[in-house]
Amino acid sequence: MARDFVFVWQPNDGFPKADVDGLLARFAADGPFIEDWRCATGQTRPGDNAYVFGQGAAHRCIFAVGTVAGPLKPRQPNVAYRYLPVRIEMIADPDAGGLIDAAAIRTLGDGALKSIRRSGVSLAAPIARGLDRLLASRPILEPAVVDPVAEVLVSETPEMRLHRRLERNPAAARAAKSWHGCRCQACGFDFEQAYGDLGSDFIEVHHLKPLASLPRDQTTLLNVVTDFAVLCANCHRMIHRLPDPSDLAALRRIVTYQAGHQT
Repeated sequence: MARDFVFVWQPNDGFPKADVDGLLARFAADGPFIEDWRCATGQTRPGDNAYVFGQGAAHRCIFAVGTVAGPLKPRQPNVAYRYLPVRIEMIADPDAGGLIDAAAIRTLGDGALKSIRRSGVSLAAPIARGLDRLLASRPILEPAVVDPVAEVLVSETPEMRLHRRLERNPAAARAAKSWHGCRCQACGFDFEQAYGDLGSDFIEVHHLKPLASLPRDQTTLLNVVTDFAVLCANCHRMIHRLPDPSDLAALRRIVTYQAGHQT
């Protein structure tokens, strides 16, 4: 099961704001990426959750989240610190309050994140779940750019390519699972109940908003509560066979009807 760790950013400790601006530009250009983060502890495992916390009054916020992407790297000659690869999956400018600003953090309790001064500190489960709830309340920014004349190397409409990109967006998946949980919203299947630790935190995310309603060639804000659903692999495949893949209620009716007519 994935655990939760905090990684700190101290703008006056060899990592100026200009470097963070570089991370923001990198994410805007290429999407999620792996960054080596200074870290002294070896307690993390690949797949653990990472919350990047800005230190100091001017930047006190969670401004990036992601996952640990590998083991702690060996110490290099003449380098005081070791580094841990972290896959950055969501990031926002700390000058603008980041993903979760200081006021929102305080709603989790007066002591939330207060004593954390170094990277790789384990985060208490109630605080981590609280941060995830705050993340889930944010709109998801997704470029809704569809080029109907672009060369396509597979037999797939531009709309379907966009649909798949939305469903595979790690920020959308993380927020949707945090809000909706990991039980299939069509049939009720629970991977952890069926497979134990192997199925922990596993579910697929489906984009519900009709793509025809998205404005083209501009950015669209998506609501994690109304625009996404969590489905098991079977139900996810089946909803894409419906005339309207956004009709979750129709899929539920089919599942309920079939369950009632099994012999």
